[in-house]
Amino acid sequence: PSNTTPVCGREKLLNFFKNGPKVQVKFTIQNLYGDGKTSVTEESYYEMTDVEGKKLDDGKVIVIWKNTKEGWKMHRDMFSSNHPAKSN
Repeated sequence: PSNTTPVCGREKLLNFFKNGPKVQVKFTIQNLYGDGKTSVTEESYYEMTDVEGKKLDDGKVIVIWKNTKEGWKMHRDMFSSNHPAKSN
């Protein structure tokens, strides 16, 4: 997430999504490229709202997908806001 350290590993990711803020996110894919057999890179935009629909943030996303024995898996995921960090 923006303005924080990376969230890495299964347990930390589960905790982030279970105990993190309750939001809704819409992703709009802009580009997909790669060989389509072993890996694909996705470039997207996102818009994040609270559960009532109030816009909280928007930005860009890069996801690297890898094809594994179990199917396509997210290998790397990074996003950043289009807005400066808010000061407290």
